[in-house]
Parts: sequence; C-alpha cells; structure tokens
Amino acid sequence: MSRELAHVSWMDNRREHAGGTPRADRCNDQWVPLCDFPFEVLDGFAQEEPPLYPVEKFADALREIAMWLLNDGRFQERGVTDRAMVFAFMIAPAATGCTTQAQLAEKMKLSRSQVNEYVKQFSRRFSFVSNATYSQRQRECCKSRRKSK
Repeated sequence: MSRELAHVSWMDNRREHAGGTPRADRCNDQWVPLCDFPFEVLDGFAQEEPPLYPVEKFADALREIAMWLLNDGRFQERGVTDRAMVFAFMIAPAATGCTTQAQLAEKMKLSRSQVNEYVKQFSRRFSFVSNATYSQRQRECCKSRRKSK
C-alpha cells in the first residue's frame, strides 16, 4: 500500500470530536469543505420533490376542460368535435398530424380565424400556450429575447 493511498483512507475515516465526519470531498487532489446550497433560490430548481396534487384537484382540472369542450353546457355536436381537436392540438400537436394552426384549420375544414378563436379561448381560460401555436418567426424572437436578458 503506497503512502498516498494510506493518506486517502485516513482522510475518509477521520472524525471530528462529537460532530462526526466533516463534510468534505476531493477536488483536483485536494480536500474541499462542502456546505448546503440553497437551491430554492434558483429558478426551476429545488431539491424537494415536486408537490403531488390530490385527486380532487386533478378531477377539478378535468372538469374545467370538459366544461370548455362542451362550451359550458351550450354545446352543439360540431363545436364539441372542433374543441376536442383544438384541445388535442394544444396538448399534443403530433397526435393531430399538424404543426401549425393553419394546417389544423385546413384539416378541420374551418377558417383560420375560427381555429384561432378556439386557440385564443383555450389559452385565456387555462393560461396555457402551446409551442405549436407560435410561428417560426415568433419562436426566434422569443429565443433572442431570452438571450438578451
């Protein structure tokens, strides 16, 4: 056993009086002290598990979506189908086979303004914006704004 290995094993087993092993780790062949970092200060990063939502909240969210699909009880068959298609486009655009609202309008045999109105209603009611609702120009504009901040 080399002297260096003996030194490392001694460092791994060292104890502070009653406090136990000091919080340290090796970095570039040196021991450096470790400390807790308040990850909560970083946007979108926390050590805690994301909160779990009770079934009641999930059921309420589904009920709200169902009410939107049925136009709050004032529904007609065509409107329900149209809203269901827009909902699918907003949540999973690949499932509809459309990448733009214009393609969706063509597939649904509606005018672009009708589809745009459905998308606007959905976005306002649920405060949700799908990436598929942006044009390439809008995506590039958003990226450049984020980089400049």
